[in-house]
Amino acid sequence: GNIPIPRCVHMYEVGVIVLRISSEYLHLVIPLGDDWVETCVDPFKTLVMVDGLKTREVYSVKIGAMGYMVVQECVKCQMDMSDVAIVNPSLLWFGEDQGPSAREVTGVVVGEEGDKMVVQLEGPAAARIARLVLFYGDLLEHKEYGLQTKVVIWAWARLQRGGGVSKYLEGAAVVKIGDNEHGVRDQELQGETVGDAAGADSAQVTCGVFLRKLQQRRKLMQGAREM
Repeated sequence: GNIPIPRCVHMYEVGVIVLRISSEYLHLVIPLGDDWVETCVDPFKTLVMVDGLKTREVYSVKIGAMGYMVVQECVKCQMDMSDVAIVNPSLLWFGEDQGPSAREVTGVVVGEEGDKMVVQLEGPAAARIARLVLFYGDLLEHKEYGLQTKVVIWAWARLQRGGGVSKYLEGAAVVKIGDNEHGVRDQELQGETVGDAAGADSAQVTCGVFLRKLQQRRKLMQGAREM
């Protein structure tokens, strides 16, 4: 009989560690399997959120800080490739306590006009929290998504001027997924769990292991220089 091809549960978020900071860039290392990839992020080209607030100042993040990066290509699918390209990520966020209200959650485009787009999140209609996400401006990168397109989103709750929370979540990152996708690791909606919320824990563990490897590598490099 035919051997079924193992399906990838796609993952578009990966743990990162800030390695160093230059005047314009955050230089990051990303653990991927047994390997690591270095990349740099320009806060003027990639949305950077620190404790739930948008920043364009590289020095608002400390060296050694652990955060998360959202990319447009599945991280797990790229692990088998020899050259993993992580360029212009969509979102970089730091601060677990002020993390996204909707994190790596599947939804569908229900409205699109000019530079605005509305996504309705999948899930029970009777949920207590907002199920609509508003994207606008540069975040859409001038892409046309099309109505009823399936997407994965990251979003924060919006506070209204008079206090209280808006019925819309404010979109921070969106990844388009095809009809034939094998499912996405839906992480969590604040206040209720959707699918697998263990993703964050596994990212923390990976980062911990990875930091030890990085320290070992630095010792080896120092040893090599002193020889």
